[in-house]
Amino acid sequence: MENINHSRRGVAPILVLIGVTILVAGGAVAWNYLTPQSPDKIVAQAVSNFFSARSFAYNADFSSGEENVSANGAIDYSSESPKFLGVFSVDISSTVGSLTGELESRFIDDILYLNLKSNSLPQEGILALVNLFANQWLKIEFSDLNKFNPETDTAEIENYLSANKAIRGIIGKHFKNGEIFRVEEEVGEEVLGDVTTTHYKVYIDKERLAKAAPEIYAEIVKASSDEAVKKEAQPEFLDKMRDDILSAEFPNLDLWVGRPDHLLYKLESEGLSIAFSNYNKPVAIDVPQGATNIEEILQTLFSTVPQ
Repeated sequence: MENINHSRRGVAPILVLIGVTILVAGGAVAWNYLTPQSPDKIVAQAVSNFFSARSFAYNADFSSGEENVSANGAIDYSSESPKFLGVFSVDISSTVGSLTGELESRFIDDILYLNLKSNSLPQEGILALVNLFANQWLKIEFSDLNKFNPETDTAEIENYLSANKAIRGIIGKHFKNGEIFRVEEEVGEEVLGDVTTTHYKVYIDKERLAKAAPEIYAEIVKASSDEAVKKEAQPEFLDKMRDDILSAEFPNLDLWVGRPDHLLYKLESEGLSIAFSNYNKPVAIDVPQGATNIEEILQTLFSTVPQ
């Protein structure tokens, strides 16, 4: 009997501790619902969540004058080497000609694959050179870039890709803590597909961005192993960065933020509209078969140019 009473005395404090933990956790959840965040904090959280997302799909449209570009695809940051899939529909008119077509791009294992699909390519003028690259898969390896431009720092590109996750985390943290996006108007609830969102009209607080940008850059530099980048982060460079931000004109934005997940589902600004979906879901991207190295195409191009 004495042993049983001793066991009960030992179990009682544990039960009390579990009960207190449940009450505290439940109280925290209730507090979040009973004391809703301010619109500025909700938008800041949404921007932070966007930068910390492991993957997402996108659908974008841009229109300006005689230029119309639409794109859809997905980005996956879950591995050390980011993956990217994009299909861009292009309709561009300019003084040197017009171009209508579809550009599919894939980025896998530090190799960029491109395929410009079009049946209406220009036949004369400088844009006629596009015919050499069209309707076939090309691949561009970063290790080959400095063969075409000796000033290209492939090591810097590779360093950026390897530090990509850290950089996105740094940006997301500062945009959340600094509340750089400020809500001008909470338009109200809107349903996008099967997601209930809140539509906000926001602007960038230049004073806050000017304060945060040098700190963001300094942390990015610290995460970088590129000595050239580290040398660039001098006080005069950071001072110029602040001045440039304060003198710049930033467009206002419309943002649609999910309820209650605080994910960014749509962004609009000055002819650009981007919808986001499928957050943190795996992205399947296949390596195109039979892709031609762009070096071979350029060698063909240079061999046909009169010396």
